[in-house]
Amino acid sequence: ASLAKTWEAVDRNMKAAPTPDLVAEHILKVIDATNPPPRVTVGDTFQTKVAPLIFRFLPQRVRIWGLKKYYGI
Repeated sequence: ASLAKTWEAVDRNMKAAPTPDLVAEHILKVIDATNPPPRVTVGDTFQTKVAPLIFRFLPQRVRIWGLKKYYGI
């Protein structure tokens, strides 16, 4: 049951993922930049701003707990 929930969450993530065209646009900008940033995120506001902050500042135990709840395992 938990494996099925996990795959459902993975499928949802893949459907909500940025398109290859959007990723390619960002790659081209980085390639053409004279001083490219060390890291570039592609996606909606939650994926590019909120989630990285959550993962940077929350303790690992809380992050793992949240991922387990999200994936249903």
